[in-house]
Amino acid sequence: MNNFEIKIQGDSMFPLILSDDILIVEQTSSYNIGDIIIFRDEMKVYIAHRIISLSPLRTKGDFSVLSEIVTHETIFGRVSAIKKNKSEVSLYGKGLPMRLFAEISKMRLKGPFLRKISLLLLHVITTIFLLIYSRPRRDHI
Repeated sequence: MNNFEIKIQGDSMFPLILSDDILIVEQTSSYNIGDIIIFRDEMKVYIAHRIISLSPLRTKGDFSVLSEIVTHETIFGRVSAIKKNKSEVSLYGKGLPMRLFAEISKMRLKGPFLRKISLLLLHVITTIFLLIYSRPRRDHI
């Protein structure tokens, strides 16, 4: 399996993924709800969004209030780790928290009140997730 890195620009996956974070992407053909994938949209722009539905395959940025249907042909891979400024977090074996992120992210599609509540929840869950799973980056030790 080939892995590659991609540097992020934008805030659609805020608060978990920020501009200048680096994503480690693995090529795979198997995906689950909650996985963060890299795909290319119709404008040929590479996007990192979370899977919120498998049938149809629908993704959404955690911060975004819109979702999109993605075809398997446009997917480059699944994010396996996030490198932040001085830390990194592996997403291997984190299926339950990733599903929780997906469910909270879907709440942002349901109107202004739930958008505000879900954003607060995303901040709280992200803070806890990063406190538990972040490790110092090997290249910054």
